[in-house]
Amino acid sequence: MKEKVFGTLKHSAIYSIGNIALKGMGIITLPIYLNFLTKTEVGIFGLLDVTINIIAEILILGQANSIILFNNKKDYEEKRDSVFFTITSIVLLVNLMFILAAELFGSSILSISKSTQDIAAYLPFIIYISLIRVINNLFLNKLRADERSVFYTSVTLVKIVSFIGLIFYTVVYLKLSVYGIMYSYLISEMIVLIVLLPGMIIKMKPVFEKDALKEALKFGTPLIFSSIGIMILNLSDRYLINLYLNLEEVGTYDIAYRIAGIVNMFLILPFNQAMLPSAFKVYNDPNSNRYLSKLMTYMCYVTIWGGLAISIFGEEIILILGNENYSAAVSYIPFIVLAYILSAMRNVASNGMLFAEKTLLIAVITIGSGILNIALNIIFIPVYGTIAAAYTTLISFIVFYFVTYLTANKFYKIGYENFKIAQLIVFGVIIFFIQEYIHFDNFFVMLLVKFVFVLSFPFLLLLIGFYEKIELETIKTSLRSLRSPGQIIKNLLDK
Repeated sequence: MKEKVFGTLKHSAIYSIGNIALKGMGIITLPIYLNFLTKTEVGIFGLLDVTINIIAEILILGQANSIILFNNKKDYEEKRDSVFFTITSIVLLVNLMFILAAELFGSSILSISKSTQDIAAYLPFIIYISLIRVINNLFLNKLRADERSVFYTSVTLVKIVSFIGLIFYTVVYLKLSVYGIMYSYLISEMIVLIVLLPGMIIKMKPVFEKDALKEALKFGTPLIFSSIGIMILNLSDRYLINLYLNLEEVGTYDIAYRIAGIVNMFLILPFNQAMLPSAFKVYNDPNSNRYLSKLMTYMCYVTIWGGLAISIFGEEIILILGNENYSAAVSYIPFIVLAYILSAMRNVASNGMLFAEKTLLIAVITIGSGILNIALNIIFIPVYGTIAAAYTTLISFIVFYFVTYLTANKFYKIGYENFKIAQLIVFGVIIFFIQEYIHFDNFFVMLLVKFVFVLSFPFLLLLIGFYEKIELETIKTSLRSLRSPGQIIKNLLDK
């Protein structure tokens, strides 16, 4: 088990380099958005970003995970290249049909509702950024399936450098505002496509695999609805805030989501990118239960600790970004952070249904959670304002996780350490609320106090007997020899 876990952690660490840089890109560009765009323009950008993400998730047809599935299926070991060609071809065909329909009817559709009419002028960007992003995501998932994490990260870094350079040129120098961001998105996606395309063409064999296509669509089509559900859960609140309130509120809420997303980019996404290909390789192994269980525990440990830090230092992060006009975002950040953590837990828990190829169930649960989120937002946003969106997002993800966990365990039971996970969440919440009631006028004293609260998390867990004896011994041994955190985790999972 040690080799499997450490292999996942190794790829996760490599992916995290790209994701840390990607979040670094967000940190670099966020002050530009806050200082070179009005609140209304930030709101428009938030809606555009949401719309592009939703369309790209739909148009990939759930085939990102199909590529990973077929890459590890023994029945198709000799047909990987032709299966990859088949999946790419059908996705590209559907996307070309979408372009035709969007060019003909897109403007009329976006102009129907107040929640979307503000972005109708950006339709060409929505169409072509979505198209290229779909192709790039397919190709990047092929890299994930092949566990080429170094190249994956290198491509991510190319995208980051080009995007940041373009943002400075279009938004800061040319002052093109939201149009500048859209041009930057489009050109950086094109650069990534140019880098990936030659290697991907080599990986394709121009043979159409009808049986594989049927299986891929059966597996992936429900994931379209699953992706829509995830997007609804994460992003639909922006549309409803715009519908019931205004674009300025959308801008503030979007900034809170981007700051909370630091924990997602630094910790959750790298883990998810490495976990799924690895999990598909070992799920038939009778010893994989402990492997998956421990990964869930350690993932929760790291993400909850990291999420606690982001939540406690939310106010300081906004001050560093240089715009106090978004101070209201501080109150939204902790709820969104916890929702991200529950989303990560749900992702691990859903493995049981993926192993059993019950993707339709995943779709039903996800869509159901999305509908719950919309219903709660419609009821509470008009009454309580933007904060209601943060509350309802958290409630929806709590329901989403528990329904997924209980359903997945019927098909593939994994003995997760639920009591330990509950301890992590409860202690994280307690620490956050205690520090909320402690205030000092001196900024640096308050900063020191917050650092103490964040650093207290692992030691308070020690007091309640959270760690196993072997874990404590391994940590002590590793610290004495000044080994890396990755080596510590490797040793922890050695038993």
